[in-house]
Amino acid sequence: MDQNNTVSDGNEPAKQYDPYPKNAREAVDQWDAGETVWSIEMGGLGPGYEQTIQMLVIEILRDYPNNEEIPQEEELRNEWLEKVFGEKAIHRTDDTAGGYSGAQVGAAKNLAFHFLLDGWKSVMNEPALKDRHIQISNYWPKAS
Repeated sequence: MDQNNTVSDGNEPAKQYDPYPKNAREAVDQWDAGETVWSIEMGGLGPGYEQTIQMLVIEILRDYPNNEEIPQEEELRNEWLEKVFGEKAIHRTDDTAGGYSGAQVGAAKNLAFHFLLDGWKSVMNEPALKDRHIQISNYWPKAS
């Protein structure tokens, strides 16, 4: 990578390097492939707590490969967010995750919703969130 954030393998013209996924589907694919994904830190209580939130974000996004299901009318959207959004992922993964706290669910749903509605790059480029950027992955080291 050069000073202009371009990458080239020497055989093709250099292209602009962008560390952020294009959309939720690409983020889920990167996660599934074991690649690093840039996200926003939400927990602040330690790596295990944060990993659980980020895993749930990805699982929620897995159920919404695009944002066509998001109601446009604000009143309907709020009800949908409270009662429908993310529920399949929460129930599918709760036991595996060891049981989510309400705060973890709220944080994951909030971040997943903004990634879907606003777009991944828009969220990552939000000035107020610049100091909360983290790299996440489905790889989690275990003590031997």
